[in-house]
Amino acid sequence: MNLKSELKKIMVNDYRVPEHYNYMLISELMLENIGSADSELRDE
Repeated sequence: MNLKSELKKIMVNDYRVPEHYNYMLISELMLENIGSADSELRDE
């Protein structure tokens, strides 16, 4: 799972997360990217 692509899918879907979505996995990916040098992941 690529964090950028998952966040963009959620954004395009008017910030509605699909039913049966794996919240734990995306939460872990987000926590791993805190402080990332990639400004798109860090700031948006």
